[in-house]
Amino acid sequence: MSLAFLLLTMAVASCSLPGSAVGKYVKKGGNFLQIEQTKDGEVSVSLSGSYHMNTCDVQTGTLKVENCEVTYIDQDSNCRIRVTLQEQTAGVEQRGDCGCGLNVNLSGVYRKQSSTPGKKPVN
Repeated sequence: MSLAFLLLTMAVASCSLPGSAVGKYVKKGGNFLQIEQTKDGEVSVSLSGSYHMNTCDVQTGTLKVENCEVTYIDQDSNCRIRVTLQEQTAGVEQRGDCGCGLNVNLSGVYRKQSSTPGKKPVN
C-alpha cells in the first residue's frame, strides 16, 4: 500500500463531518463563517467579511462534503472558495474576487465559536 493512499485513507476515516462542523466560526479581524447541515453529507456555507467600508457576503447554497472539504464555484463572478473542515477550525481559501469589495478577502483560518446559536462547542 502506498504512503499517499494510506494517508488519504486515514484522513477520510478521521473525518466525522459534516455534523460536527455545523456552527459559527470567526476569523481574526472579524470575518464570519456559518456552516449549516442541509441533509446527509451536505452543508450550506455563509461567509461575510469586511475591510473598512467594503464588505463581502457569500451564500453557497447546498454543497457536498468530500474528504472534509466543500468547494463553491461561481463562474459568473470568477469565484472559487474551498472550505477545509477540521475539528474546531475551518480553513478558507478564496480564489477570484467573489463579488467582494476592495481589499476584502475571505481566506484564512476560522475558529469555531459555537455549535448551535448561543451554545459553546463541547471539548
